[in-house]
Amino acid sequence: TEAELAEARRRLSDAERRAAAAEAEAKRKAAEAAAAGEATAKAEALERELDELRTELLVARGEADGARGEVEKRTAELRKRLSDVEAQSSKNEERVVKAYQKIKADEKVREKVRKALAIAQQLLDEGLPAESASEKERRAAAALLPRE
Repeated sequence: TEAELAEARRRLSDAERRAAAAEAEAKRKAAEAAAAGEATAKAEALERELDELRTELLVARGEADGARGEVEKRTAELRKRLSDVEAQSSKNEERVVKAYQKIKADEKVREKVRKALAIAQQLLDEGLPAESASEKERRAAAALLPRE
């Protein structure tokens, strides 16, 4: 019986070792399974995040296209406005040149009238007869005024 008891103890010891090894192996596999589960969960979370980012990217691209269209529209409007302003500026420049030319022509006429008046005044001061003086004034003024 002692031999049987020793054999039973040896078997029990072997069974305990095998059970401990099996338990360690089970714990290792459970840890691997948990890690795999965590990795799977993390991968699923990353896939969800990727899908969200793709959606945000599509929205952002749509907004960018809309903004680009708005910029192009505004640019076209500004170009048209610029060409209108340039045309108006050209017209205004022409008007300024014409006004300047008219002012210069008026100055020349005024200068001729001053000269004619000075001549008339001189003739009056010299005491010429009124009839001949007024005749000379008219001729002098007519000669100095531009003919239109």
